[in-house]
Amino acid sequence: MIRHLTTIDDFKQCIRIQREAWGFQDIDMVPIPLFVLARDGGGIVIGKEIDGKIVGFAYSFPLYKGEWVQHSHMLAVLPEYQGRGIGYELKMKQREIAIEMGYRKIQWTFDVLQAKNAYFNLHKLGVIVREYLPNYYGEISSTLYSGLPTDRLLAEWFIKEERKKKEVLARVEIPADIQKLKSENIKEAERWQERIRKELTELFSRGYYIFDVERKEGRVFYLLTHD
Repeated sequence: MIRHLTTIDDFKQCIRIQREAWGFQDIDMVPIPLFVLARDGGGIVIGKEIDGKIVGFAYSFPLYKGEWVQHSHMLAVLPEYQGRGIGYELKMKQREIAIEMGYRKIQWTFDVLQAKNAYFNLHKLGVIVREYLPNYYGEISSTLYSGLPTDRLLAEWFIKEERKKKEVLARVEIPADIQKLKSENIKEAERWQERIRKELTELFSRGYYIFDVERKEGRVFYLLTHD
Protein backbone atom coordinates (compact mmCIF):
# COMPACT_ATOMS: atom_id res chain seq x y z
CA MET A 1 0.00 0.00 0.00
CA ILE A 2 1.17 3.52 -0.81
CA ARG A 3 -0.18 6.21 1.49
CA HIS A 4 0.42 9.78 2.53
CA LEU A 5 2.91 10.07 5.39
CA THR A 6 1.61 12.47 8.01
CA THR A 7 2.81 11.62 11.52
CA ILE A 8 6.06 12.20 13.39
CA ASP A 9 6.45 8.42 13.64
CA ASP A 10 6.14 8.18 9.84
CA PHE A 11 8.88 10.77 9.44
CA LYS A 12 11.14 9.00 11.95
CA GLN A 13 10.90 5.93 9.72
CA CYS A 14 11.92 8.10 6.76
CA ILE A 15 15.04 9.13 8.68
CA ARG A 16 15.95 5.47 9.15
CA ILE A 17 15.35 4.72 5.46
CA GLN A 18 17.61 7.61 4.37
CA ARG A 19 20.43 6.33 6.57
CA GLU A 20 20.15 2.74 5.33
CA ALA A 21 19.44 3.44 1.65
CA TRP A 22 21.89 6.29 1.01
CA GLY A 23 24.42 5.97 3.83
CA PHE A 24 23.77 9.57 4.87
CA GLN A 25 25.03 11.09 8.08
CA ASP A 26 22.70 13.44 9.95
CA ILE A 27 24.07 16.57 8.26
CA ASP A 28 22.74 15.54 4.82
CA MET A 29 19.41 13.96 5.77
CA VAL A 30 15.99 15.53 5.31
CA PRO A 31 15.03 16.25 8.96
CA ILE A 32 11.61 15.80 10.52
CA PRO A 33 10.71 19.55 10.47
CA LEU A 34 11.06 19.65 6.66
CA PHE A 35 8.76 16.64 6.28
CA VAL A 36 6.24 18.46 8.47
CA LEU A 37 6.52 21.63 6.39
CA ALA A 38 6.08 19.66 3.17
CA ARG A 39 3.03 17.91 4.60
CA ASP A 40 1.41 21.22 5.54
CA GLY A 41 2.79 23.45 2.79
CA GLY A 42 1.76 21.85 -0.48
CA GLY A 43 4.40 19.14 -0.74
CA ILE A 44 3.96 15.43 -1.39
CA VAL A 45 5.22 12.95 1.19
CA ILE A 46 4.21 9.37 0.43
CA GLY A 47 5.44 5.97 1.52
CA LYS A 48 5.21 2.33 0.57
CA GLU A 49 3.99 0.26 3.53
CA ILE A 50 4.40 -3.51 3.79
CA ASP A 51 3.10 -5.36 6.85
CA GLY A 52 2.84 -2.11 8.78
CA LYS A 53 6.41 -1.06 7.98
CA ILE A 54 7.37 1.85 5.73
CA VAL A 55 9.97 0.47 3.31
CA GLY A 56 10.33 3.42 0.95
CA PHE A 57 9.23 7.01 0.54
CA ALA A 58 9.13 9.93 -1.90
CA TYR A 59 9.39 13.53 -0.73
CA SER A 60 8.76 16.67 -2.81
CA PHE A 61 7.91 20.31 -2.20
CA PRO A 62 6.65 23.27 -4.29
CA LEU A 63 9.34 25.29 -6.06
CA TYR A 64 9.02 28.28 -8.36
CA LYS A 65 11.18 28.24 -11.51
CA GLY A 66 9.26 30.45 -13.91
CA GLU A 67 6.28 28.29 -13.00
CA TRP A 68 5.33 26.27 -9.94
CA VAL A 69 6.70 22.72 -10.01
CA GLN A 70 7.03 19.93 -7.50
CA HIS A 71 10.70 19.45 -6.72
CA SER A 72 11.21 15.81 -5.78
CA HIS A 73 14.15 16.03 -3.40
CA MET A 74 14.35 12.41 -2.32
CA LEU A 75 13.24 8.89 -3.21
CA ALA A 76 14.59 6.12 -0.97
CA VAL A 77 13.86 2.41 -0.57
CA LEU A 78 15.36 0.12 2.06
CA PRO A 79 18.15 -2.02 0.54
CA GLU A 80 16.38 -5.32 1.20
CA TYR A 81 13.30 -4.09 -0.71
CA GLN A 82 15.11 -2.66 -3.71
CA GLY A 83 14.61 -4.29 -7.11
CA ARG A 84 10.89 -4.90 -6.55
CA GLY A 85 9.54 -1.91 -8.47
CA ILE A 86 8.76 0.09 -5.33
CA GLY A 87 10.58 3.18 -6.60
CA TYR A 88 8.50 3.11 -9.78
CA GLU A 89 5.28 2.72 -7.78
CA LEU A 90 6.19 5.73 -5.65
CA LYS A 91 7.01 7.91 -8.66
CA MET A 92 3.76 7.02 -10.42
CA LYS A 93 1.75 7.82 -7.29
CA GLN A 94 3.67 11.08 -6.92
CA ARG A 95 2.78 11.88 -10.54
CA GLU A 96 -0.91 11.10 -9.94
CA ILE A 97 -1.08 13.36 -6.90
CA ALA A 98 0.82 16.19 -8.62
CA ILE A 99 -1.61 16.11 -11.56
CA GLU A 100 -4.56 16.26 -9.14
CA MET A 101 -2.89 19.31 -7.53
CA GLY A 102 -2.67 21.06 -10.91
CA TYR A 103 1.03 20.65 -11.69
CA ARG A 104 2.38 19.90 -15.15
CA LYS A 105 5.97 19.17 -14.12
CA ILE A 106 7.95 17.37 -11.45
CA GLN A 107 11.71 17.93 -11.36
CA TRP A 108 14.64 16.50 -9.43
CA THR A 109 18.39 16.10 -9.64
CA PHE A 110 20.36 12.89 -10.10
CA ASP A 111 23.99 11.86 -10.36
CA VAL A 112 25.17 12.10 -13.96
CA LEU A 113 27.39 9.01 -13.46
CA GLN A 114 24.86 6.63 -11.91
CA ALA A 115 23.75 4.48 -14.85
CA LYS A 116 20.93 2.66 -13.02
CA ASN A 117 19.32 5.91 -11.86
CA ALA A 118 19.73 7.42 -15.32
CA TYR A 119 18.03 4.42 -16.94
CA PHE A 120 15.18 4.56 -14.43
CA ASN A 121 14.60 8.30 -14.85
CA LEU A 122 15.02 8.57 -18.60
CA HIS A 123 13.99 5.21 -20.02
CA LYS A 124 11.33 4.08 -17.56
CA LEU A 125 9.79 7.40 -16.49
CA GLY A 126 10.48 9.46 -19.61
CA VAL A 127 12.09 12.57 -18.15
CA ILE A 128 14.24 14.91 -20.23
CA VAL A 129 17.45 16.67 -19.17
CA ARG A 130 18.56 20.11 -20.38
CA GLU A 131 20.73 21.32 -17.52
CA TYR A 132 24.08 20.24 -16.04
CA LEU A 133 24.81 21.26 -12.44
CA PRO A 134 28.54 20.86 -11.58
CA ASN A 135 29.36 20.00 -7.96
CA TYR A 136 25.82 21.02 -7.08
CA TYR A 137 25.71 19.91 -3.44
CA GLY A 138 29.40 20.21 -2.58
CA GLU A 139 30.69 17.43 -0.35
CA ILE A 140 28.04 15.07 1.00
CA SER A 141 28.27 12.18 3.43
CA SER A 142 26.62 9.46 1.34
CA THR A 143 28.87 6.45 0.82
CA LEU A 144 27.26 6.01 -2.59
CA TYR A 145 28.34 9.42 -3.85
CA SER A 146 31.68 9.90 -2.10
CA GLY A 147 34.98 10.46 -3.89
CA LEU A 148 33.88 12.78 -6.72
CA PRO A 149 32.31 16.24 -7.11
CA THR A 150 28.52 16.08 -6.86
CA ASP A 151 27.77 16.76 -10.53
CA ARG A 152 24.03 16.47 -11.16
CA LEU A 153 21.58 16.49 -14.03
CA LEU A 154 18.20 18.21 -13.66
CA ALA A 155 15.39 15.82 -14.60
CA GLU A 156 12.21 17.42 -15.94
CA TRP A 157 9.16 15.16 -15.94
CA PHE A 158 6.28 16.60 -17.93
CA ILE A 159 3.63 14.53 -16.25
CA LYS A 160 0.69 15.35 -18.51
CA GLU A 161 2.44 14.73 -21.83
CA GLU A 162 2.66 11.57 -23.90
CA ARG A 163 6.14 10.32 -24.77
CA LYS A 164 7.04 10.90 -28.40
CA LYS A 165 9.57 9.07 -30.53
CA LYS A 166 12.71 11.16 -31.08
CA GLU A 167 15.67 10.94 -33.41
CA VAL A 168 19.06 10.30 -31.82
CA LEU A 169 21.41 13.11 -32.84
CA ALA A 170 24.21 12.56 -30.31
CA ARG A 171 25.45 10.00 -27.79
CA VAL A 172 27.53 10.48 -24.65
CA GLU A 173 28.92 7.40 -22.93
CA ILE A 174 28.91 7.04 -19.15
CA PRO A 175 30.42 4.30 -16.95
CA ALA A 176 28.33 1.16 -16.71
CA ASP A 177 29.24 0.84 -13.01
CA ILE A 178 30.71 3.98 -11.46
CA GLN A 179 30.95 2.43 -7.99
CA LYS A 180 33.17 -0.36 -9.29
CA LEU A 181 35.27 2.12 -11.27
CA LYS A 182 35.75 4.39 -8.24
CA SER A 183 36.86 1.48 -6.08
CA GLU A 184 39.37 0.28 -8.70
CA ASN A 185 40.71 3.55 -10.13
CA ILE A 186 39.47 6.88 -8.75
CA LYS A 187 41.64 8.85 -11.19
CA GLU A 188 39.98 7.13 -14.14
CA ALA A 189 36.58 7.91 -12.60
CA GLU A 190 37.62 11.58 -12.38
CA ARG A 191 38.61 11.54 -16.06
CA TRP A 192 35.21 10.10 -17.00
CA GLN A 193 33.43 12.80 -15.03
CA GLU A 194 35.50 15.60 -16.53
CA ARG A 195 34.89 14.39 -20.09
CA ILE A 196 31.15 13.89 -19.57
CA ARG A 197 30.82 17.32 -17.92
CA LYS A 198 32.55 18.96 -20.89
CA GLU A 199 30.59 17.06 -23.55
CA LEU A 200 27.14 17.52 -21.99
CA THR A 201 27.69 21.18 -21.10
CA GLU A 202 28.68 21.88 -24.71
CA LEU A 203 25.71 19.96 -26.13
CA PHE A 204 23.23 21.62 -23.76
CA SER A 205 24.59 25.05 -24.74
CA ARG A 206 23.74 24.20 -28.37
CA GLY A 207 20.14 23.26 -27.57
CA TYR A 208 20.50 19.50 -27.27
CA TYR A 209 18.78 17.60 -24.48
CA ILE A 210 18.91 14.04 -23.15
CA PHE A 211 15.76 12.01 -23.72
CA ASP A 212 16.77 8.38 -23.14
CA VAL A 213 19.48 5.92 -22.12
CA GLU A 214 20.81 3.09 -24.25
CA ARG A 215 22.46 -0.02 -22.79
CA LYS A 216 24.37 -2.01 -25.37
CA GLU A 217 26.97 -4.76 -24.99
CA GLY A 218 27.90 -3.71 -21.47
CA ARG A 219 28.14 -0.01 -22.33
CA VAL A 220 25.76 2.82 -21.40
CA PHE A 221 25.00 5.96 -23.43
CA TYR A 222 22.91 9.08 -22.95
CA LEU A 223 20.86 9.71 -26.09
CA LEU A 224 20.38 13.33 -27.13
CA THR A 225 18.33 15.23 -29.65
CA HIS A 226 17.10 18.78 -30.11
CA ASP A 227 13.91 20.32 -31.42
